[in-house]
Amino acid sequence: MSDPSNYFSARLPPDPRREKLWRALWDFYFRSLIRKDDVVLDLGAGYCSFINAVKARVRLAVDQWPGFCAHAGTGVEAHVGS
Repeated sequence: MSDPSNYFSARLPPDPRREKLWRALWDFYFRSLIRKDDVVLDLGAGYCSFINAVKARVRLAVDQWPGFCAHAGTGVEAHVGS
């Protein structure tokens, strides 16, 4: 992908409902699978909706779009790369 920011603006614009969805999925499903002392890696993190909802000791996010770092919540380690 030559310019990942074009992909996000054209195909996946920001949507506040995505945050609500991932918080609900965390509460009702993922919370039982991920412990507070776990390390969680979100590949292709995009707007960081999933990783921001996770409660874990270490939260890592990777995406090739440099703009995604601005969406990483407090405590999320954001890394740009493929």
